[in-house]
Amino acid sequence: MGAAFVAPLVFVALLASAAGCGGSSSSDSSSAASAASTAARGTLGAGDVARAGDVRLPASLVGAAAGRLSLAPAAALDALIGDALLAQAARAQHLESRGDIAAELVAARAQQTVRAMRERTVEVGPPTDAEVAELTALHWQEMDLPEQVHVIHAVALHPEHPDPASIAKAKAVANALEQAVAGATSKEDFEARAKAVPHDGVDVRVEELPNFIEDGRLSAGEGAMDDSFSRGAFAVRVGATSPVVESSFGWHVIRMLERLPAVHASLEERRRAFTPEARAMRGRKGMDTLLADLHARAHIEISPAVDALLTEALTGGKQP
Repeated sequence: MGAAFVAPLVFVALLASAAGCGGSSSSDSSSAASAASTAARGTLGAGDVARAGDVRLPASLVGAAAGRLSLAPAAALDALIGDALLAQAARAQHLESRGDIAAELVAARAQQTVRAMRERTVEVGPPTDAEVAELTALHWQEMDLPEQVHVIHAVALHPEHPDPASIAKAKAVANALEQAVAGATSKEDFEARAKAVPHDGVDVRVEELPNFIEDGRLSAGEGAMDDSFSRGAFAVRVGATSPVVESSFGWHVIRMLERLPAVHASLEERRRAFTPEARAMRGRKGMDTLLADLHARAHIEISPAVDALLTEALTGGKQP
């Protein structure tokens, strides 16, 4: 264990007790040794296993260090005693006044605050209904997905330089698209019929689109459809084709390929799934609140020459 540190102290205490007692009986010697042992441990507080100078080493700390570092308890105690002694040596040499060490101490204290706040987020318990609702809104695609649709469409795009004549021509092409695909029997048939329509300089696109929900948001990934397009699509039954629908992009004809059912995880399923993220969210919010309060109460002064000073520090005084 910590024999290098502990044994000499015990040995000295026993020698002192023997010298003070002279030719005492073995019973007296035993009592004196017991008293010396009690005196040696007299500075330890309840639950402490050791003290190194002014540093208490409670059993809980040794146990935590052993678990964290995968050490036997005796080895963990040795390591903690070594740390305590080295820390006292650093204080004796006033090393904490050095800029780099002072910065490390500040960072260590800040990390302790973060860790304490993280522990408090666990103590609060499982995610509340409000936290589950907030996280569900962020993860709706995985946990609260409404009905989705899968469509193919043909669109006559708005003219790049619109005027009455070019707009009329684009609308006429859209009407021709509607008539051409009206009897389509499949996705492939719709696509072939739409692409066969003459469009006389009007920009026409025929494409299958990713699934989306009624408000236009895509059911996977980011992005959204135009509101008017989404409303027009959701009004069409499976296997049918819409009339011409105008959007901010142009005039569309939409064929409904498939409607996919909603997928909703239960409240308790979401609560379990969101537990780690809810705790992290509590920690972020708590830290933001704490920092805002600390900023409001602290006097923070930044040099007007901050840019020049930082540039000099980063470049070692050399011109960039």
